[in-house]
Amino acid sequence: MEIDWLKKRALISPKKIAVIDPATDSKWTYVDLNQRAEKLAVYLQKQGVRPGDRLALTAKNDISHFDLLFAASKIGAIFVPLNWRLSLMELNDILSDCAPTMLFYDETLNLDEESVYLEDRVLLQDIHQAGYTDIFTAEADTHCRPTYAQADEPALMIYTSGTTGKPKGTLLSYSGIIHNALFTVANWGLTAEDSTVTIGPMFHSAGLFCFTIPLLLIGGTVILQPTYVAELTVENIVKYRPTRIFMVPTMYYDLWQREMINHDELSSVKQFISGGAPASQKVEKAFEEKGLYIQNSYGLTEIGPNNFVKSMQTTKKKPTSEGKPFMFVKVRLMGSDGTEVQPGEVGELQIAGEHGFMGYWNNTEATIESFADGYVRTGDLAYRDDDGDYFIVDRKKDMIITGGENVFPSEVENIIQAHPEVQDICVVPFPNDRWGESVAAAVSLKHPERADSEELIADLTEYALRFLTKYKIPKFYYFTGNFKMKLAS
Repeated sequence: MEIDWLKKRALISPKKIAVIDPATDSKWTYVDLNQRAEKLAVYLQKQGVRPGDRLALTAKNDISHFDLLFAASKIGAIFVPLNWRLSLMELNDILSDCAPTMLFYDETLNLDEESVYLEDRVLLQDIHQAGYTDIFTAEADTHCRPTYAQADEPALMIYTSGTTGKPKGTLLSYSGIIHNALFTVANWGLTAEDSTVTIGPMFHSAGLFCFTIPLLLIGGTVILQPTYVAELTVENIVKYRPTRIFMVPTMYYDLWQREMINHDELSSVKQFISGGAPASQKVEKAFEEKGLYIQNSYGLTEIGPNNFVKSMQTTKKKPTSEGKPFMFVKVRLMGSDGTEVQPGEVGELQIAGEHGFMGYWNNTEATIESFADGYVRTGDLAYRDDDGDYFIVDRKKDMIITGGENVFPSEVENIIQAHPEVQDICVVPFPNDRWGESVAAAVSLKHPERADSEELIADLTEYALRFLTKYKIPKFYYFTGNFKMKLAS
């Protein structure tokens, strides 16, 4: 398998616009995209980057994600996009784990605070400074000496929380990325005439692989939006008339709450995908009333964001279903006795295919536990009906999904447990129309009389924010023993 498919796409569609940045009104053709990757590859080789080295990026959605992904593929390096929302402690843990040769970053990384943790062990490059821009304007000595990896070697590493709460580096091969794109193109009928606004963060599998990479592979157009803002989202859809959109339920909810669901403005989009969790049924109904339809998409970082397909008729008739498995994707539901369950019965959803992940970085035990006879164990419970449509029932794991972001109770418990006022703590999800789920904590205090103190809530929240990003902080506290429930601000 030829892994440098961008080079071939640049030959087939040289003048076609591949990527647009509305913020700067910049446009890049497929030739431009490939030339940027080649020049960056030369620069990386001069910096001593070797096959297998990790190249990390912490930034909002930006052309640099494509620069690094495609440049890495030309020299056999591994691209590691990082969550720019992470706290210093969380980022530091991940950098210690993957040990990148270089870290590229934007303004979301506060070097005044964080450089002491970074500069001694990783080469830093600001993507918005002249030094980065100069890489692509260089004329001399720009010939890339390709050092291509094998198709089954790692191309990309995306960090995802594990059952212990410690992030795990999910390794995706060149073959896996290409097959995910091919499966999506074939099953969802993408063409070179399609386009998308990439709104979901590109440090997530869905942001990169729901529509973005499949459309680039087929010769479509990607409009980059740094992050979700309701007004900007609608403005970009109106201006660029994309045909495919991926957002998490929180974004759909926000558009609905702001009364921004307008058929004329959004009618260019023939496929709205909701990932991370199903969209609220009231939001789906509001879209349907405007002649627009949201489809659920099911996936994991380990098996890609797109695994099921359903017709518009099924979308209307069974809005909560995932539909039927993609062609070339194998799906089974396994009972606790290790045998496949019958239609209507609930079992663990397991998925296999050429698009699956390789394993976890430096974590053989977790890798072994994630597979069963070649199938990826999703940990989610589902059933299929007599028509062969699949429905997700619940998560076997304890993970909380809030606004499309994963939170494991143990990681929150481990932090707040160390607070001097806390005797014990149990973190659980509770339903939230906007976020899908929010984080709640039942707390046993060393001094129960403090349960009535508003200062305690503020103190617990401030303490947790020293170690955890904001969406992982409990929104409700229930203090056991005196039955007091407090809302965190």
